[in-house]
Amino acid sequence: MNPNADLRVWITQLPDGCSAGGRVVALPDGGATVLPQRLYFQVATEASDANRWVPTDSKTLRATSGGGTEVVDAVRNATWEQGRQVVVDAMVDDDGSVKVKGVTIFRPDGDLTTADLTRGIRLKEWCQFALDQYVRAFTDDPPGITVDRGPNPHPGLRPLTPTEVAERVRAKHPGKRGPRGFLGGDPAQRQELVDYCVSRRAESPPVPLRRVAVEVEERFELDRTPSPSTIQRLVDSAAIPEEASDE
Repeated sequence: MNPNADLRVWITQLPDGCSAGGRVVALPDGGATVLPQRLYFQVATEASDANRWVPTDSKTLRATSGGGTEVVDAVRNATWEQGRQVVVDAMVDDDGSVKVKGVTIFRPDGDLTTADLTRGIRLKEWCQFALDQYVRAFTDDPPGITVDRGPNPHPGLRPLTPTEVAERVRAKHPGKRGPRGFLGGDPAQRQELVDYCVSRRAESPPVPLRRVAVEVEERFELDRTPSPSTIQRLVDSAAIPEEASDE
């Protein structure tokens, strides 16, 4: 899957008839960018250069290197008509953070399997790329194309990636840190996180460390996924209660 070709973002009107709700967001350094209220996009997870183009049972002309033309089989782009498709509906805060509200998975050319629901789903990476596409649709000027930014555009409007947006906002409003900063900031929350990791690993069979790490990131709203070794250290750090004495 090539995100430049196999991930498409709805910029204005969404399939349900609502608007993406684009708005200009001022940044602490005086600049500005455009962010959507809703980020709606689709990913063709199994598309590739080998299967993207399918024949149309017709012919077309193609230019040759010698300046002439030749008759070849016509093809069309079937990226969105085959393989597993993942549709994501999310909300975007002013700081560029994306909160996924719904995910739809389907196969237009076949039936889903259980593995289709989890295998290779990279929501955080896809959301980052989709938001970047949305931002650049309003702030970049492709050669020969005039982008309509609406009446009275902000004078400091310029292209910024979602990462740059988040960095500028965090410079003014420090946000949540990763696992280390989070654990050191609030003893009560640290203990809650440790207890959660211990309880998941105490199940039979134990929940894999990598799965616990993903759950911890979502449950405690961390800005990155802890490593499996970090989860193991948290479990090992849990105090072992002393057994009651019969004396």
